[in-house]
Amino acid sequence: MSFPAYDQGVTAEALSVSPESEGYRNAGVGLLSALAFAQGQWRKADRQLSRLAVGEKEWSLEMRTLFSVFLSGFSPSPIPEIDLTRLRDSIADWLPGEGVEIPSYVNLFGPHAQHHPEFRLYLLGLLNACLGEVEGAREHSLELRAYGTSEETRDLAQALSLSVDAHAADVRGEKETALRAFESIDYFPRFEFISASPFFSRALDRWLRGELLVELDRPGEALAWYNTLSDGWGEFLFAGPAHLRQAQIYEELADTASAIHHYQEFVRLWSEADPVFGGLLAEAGEALDALGAGSSPSQDPPR
Repeated sequence: MSFPAYDQGVTAEALSVSPESEGYRNAGVGLLSALAFAQGQWRKADRQLSRLAVGEKEWSLEMRTLFSVFLSGFSPSPIPEIDLTRLRDSIADWLPGEGVEIPSYVNLFGPHAQHHPEFRLYLLGLLNACLGEVEGAREHSLELRAYGTSEETRDLAQALSLSVDAHAADVRGEKETALRAFESIDYFPRFEFISASPFFSRALDRWLRGELLVELDRPGEALAWYNTLSDGWGEFLFAGPAHLRQAQIYEELADTASAIHHYQEFVRLWSEADPVFGGLLAEAGEALDALGAGSSPSQDPPR
């Protein structure tokens, strides 16, 4: 498996057993969990996150929840409702401090270090929305709106509040309302944070924004949002499904060459995905056959 700009598997394996420091080992395990998730290997990602929970409990819990929220939208989903409920209980019981100094030795965990309280409220809101408990989601959105001890934390909390609102509106079937909530977000984190964390790059929101635009019959706009989920650290996590969505849209638009390219990219990235996703891979393979591409290697999209 190779991501266009983030082929870090060998490095991650080496770091995960590094004799140099616990920080390096944790960074390696964290990267392994992300790489596994990006290949549709939820079971492997889950094992790595459990391993990481010993040294980086907060980051592990936050990423497990973000991954679970994303996968809960798949059918079939590897995340049963009981797991979402247990995650919500774990986060509700978690009482993070107000923030710690950002570690200088590793960028993977540092961006989260000062923002665990905001992420706790955010993830509680998302989980409530996923579970259909939109009033609970609204309560956490309101808590976020009132949160903030500095301009930076207030801006982040406002963005997270609007994100919860959008996810809850989507669950209620209010697609236009959800889209307006996303369009209202005016937040620009530090550049180095964007490249280090999907929480700051807002990758999950960009995915849902694409989904909303598809449902609102605005495929051209949806393509633009899916296309942002490429190969940066905060984005490549969702690259496989984003390629699948682009392929499906291009096929509907009768752009055969682009559809073939994105189907092939999806198959390349998720070829070793968990069995629960076998149906998606089979559908992509059937689409490639129907488009006359078969199992030929991925080619660059037409210019």
